[in-house]
Amino acid sequence: MPAEWRYSTAPAMSKEFFQAHFYPREHSWRAWFTNSLNYYLACLFFNAFPLPQREAGAREAMAHMGALASRGVSILIFPEGRITDDGAIQPFQPGVGMLASRLGLPIVPIRLEGLHQVLPRNQRWPRPGRVRVIFGPPIQVQSDNYAAIAAAVEEAIRAL
Repeated sequence: MPAEWRYSTAPAMSKEFFQAHFYPREHSWRAWFTNSLNYYLACLFFNAFPLPQREAGAREAMAHMGALASRGVSILIFPEGRITDDGAIQPFQPGVGMLASRLGLPIVPIRLEGLHQVLPRNQRWPRPGRVRVIFGPPIQVQSDNYAAIAAAVEEAIRAL
């Protein structure tokens, strides 16, 4: 992303991916060190923040996202909750609906095409290739039905 967007956008990253950083007693010193280094570099260079997917801490993450949004920072969430192997859109998790509804934020649908070829799940480094980014019109959330919101966002992204 261009620099002016990069630091006004905060992508959510899976907290569980950084287990060694958050739970160092359960890991070797080397695993903790490399995992913590990766965590701090992602935070520093990509303005990323941890979002728990399978453990406690959603309230703290929601408060952090609210603080980010109040400062004008766009929050980037991948509502599928996982990386796809073949580029197919996976079912969206209702968490995207919960976040938008509780924080009172619009959702801007974004479709990424070709990313699975540039950075496959089992690769450490990206490969040269084309990625297409398509933006849709903002969706105003006016419901507390989180699954319905997620389904509407998924439908909007599939239509892009």
